[in-house]
Amino acid sequence: MGSMGWLLCLLMLGIGMVLGSSLQKKRMNAEARPGEVHWQDEVDRWKEKATRDNLTGLYNREYFERTVQALLREEHYESGAMIFVDVDDFKQINDTQGHRVGDEVLSWVARQIQGTFRHTDVIARYGGDEFLVFAPHIQQPVLEDRLARLCRTFREEQSWRVSGSIGAALYPQDGQDYETLLDHADCALYEAKARGKDRFLLYDLTMKAHRVQQ
Repeated sequence: MGSMGWLLCLLMLGIGMVLGSSLQKKRMNAEARPGEVHWQDEVDRWKEKATRDNLTGLYNREYFERTVQALLREEHYESGAMIFVDVDDFKQINDTQGHRVGDEVLSWVARQIQGTFRHTDVIARYGGDEFLVFAPHIQQPVLEDRLARLCRTFREEQSWRVSGSIGAALYPQDGQDYETLLDHADCALYEAKARGKDRFLLYDLTMKAHRVQQ
């Protein structure tokens, strides 16, 4: 075989080795990818679980605070609302019907809140029988209609005879940061309970003075 033949053989051998190595790497990557994807899915699942309330599946308090604070810092909304929802006399439900029924009530309330608001609104179980909603881009008439509907839904539930008190603060007129909006929504909730529960109220300046006097 002449020198040209040997060169052609060596060239073909080199190409074969390169192609073989490349195919082997692709095969190894393809075999590893399902495991890597599975591992990443697990990480994502645990990250998501860490943001959720175990009972209701809503966001938890920590995630709500962190998310809404960031939204109010970074976004510029023309309108919005912070909404506090509290189940009236929930302790009595727990004491008379047991904690299992109490958990069922909380899960039911969570579903009604989710059904009332949009998927773009941030909804959380704040703790115990309290729930929070941050609803960006919502006008007062629309908000009032939704809160009235939620109160009506509570009243129409016959199995547990549940009612709810709701307080809301409007953005930006009642506050432009998380702490102020939360405090004013809490004032409105306090006033709704003081006026007999089973209702919603929007914050006004007199409510804070009333709470301080109490």
